[in-house]
Amino acid sequence: MRMIADTSALRATLLTDYLAASKANEIVVPQLVFCECLQGDGVVNARKSLGAIAAYCGQVYVLKSDSHLLSVWPRAEGFQSRLIDAELTNALRENLQLNLAEQGYDRGIVDRMIRHDETGAKYVLQFYSSLAGRAKDQMLDFRSSLSASELKAIRSTDVIPHSLMGRIERMVMSTTAHSTKAAGIDVRQVSYLDAVYSVAFRFSAAASAAAVDWAASGGLDDRAESSMANDLRDIHHIAYATCFDGILSRDQRLQRVERRARYIVAKLEERYLRDSGLV
Repeated sequence: MRMIADTSALRATLLTDYLAASKANEIVVPQLVFCECLQGDGVVNARKSLGAIAAYCGQVYVLKSDSHLLSVWPRAEGFQSRLIDAELTNALRENLQLNLAEQGYDRGIVDRMIRHDETGAKYVLQFYSSLAGRAKDQMLDFRSSLSASELKAIRSTDVIPHSLMGRIERMVMSTTAHSTKAAGIDVRQVSYLDAVYSVAFRFSAAASAAAVDWAASGGLDDRAESSMANDLRDIHHIAYATCFDGILSRDQRLQRVERRARYIVAKLEERYLRDSGLV
C-alpha cells in the first residue's frame, strides 16, 4: 500500500505506526511537502518533520515535480511508477540519516531542502497564496450555481447527485483539456479514459471535490486568503492521493475532501471504461 503523506502526518505517530506495521506499507512525499517543512526556521522544522521517517527510508518515495508531471502523456499503463522521481528517492534513502546527524555531504534532496533551498520553498508557498483569492471566488460561484436539492444532497451524504456530477464532469474535463494543451500535448490524441490517468485530471477532480465540500459544510464566505492558500496546498496533496491508495493526515477536512475526490475519479473512470466497452 502506498499513501501520500502530508506535512501534518510527518510529525504524527500515525505515520510511524503505519510504516512500522508492515514493510509493505509505503509513503509517497510530494515535493511541496518539503517546501512546507521549510516554513519558519527551515533547518529546524525540516529536521523535525523528516526525523520520523529516517528509520524507514526504504519505504519512502519522492514525487517528481508538478511541472514535469503535468507534461507527462496521459495513459493508465505504469501510471504510479511514472510519478516517482527515482533519483530523488534514492538520494533521500541514501542520505537522510546522515544528513539529520549532520554527517555526509550534499548528494541530493535532503541537503538541498534543509540547507540551501529556503528561498525556492518560499517562492512556491507564495505562489499558492497568489491564487487564493481567485480560487475562493470560483468556489463561491460554484456554490451559487447549486440548486436547493443539490445542496441538500451533498450536505447529507458523500454521494454526489447525478445532475451535479454531469456539471462536475464538464468542469473537470474542460480544465484538464486546458492544462493538457498548455503542457504541449495534443488533446485530440488523448481519450477520455487516458485523461483520467493524468495529473491535470487529478488536480481538477480534487479542486471540484473541495468546492463541493465547502458548499456542503459552509464557512467559505469568511475564509481568510491565508487559509485558502493552505486549502490549495491540501488540494495538491489530495490530487496525488487519488493516484495512490489514500492519504495520511491529521486534517479531518482534508480526509473528507480526499474521499469526495476519489468518488469523482471513480465515477468518471467507470463511465469512460463503460463507454470504451471495457466493462
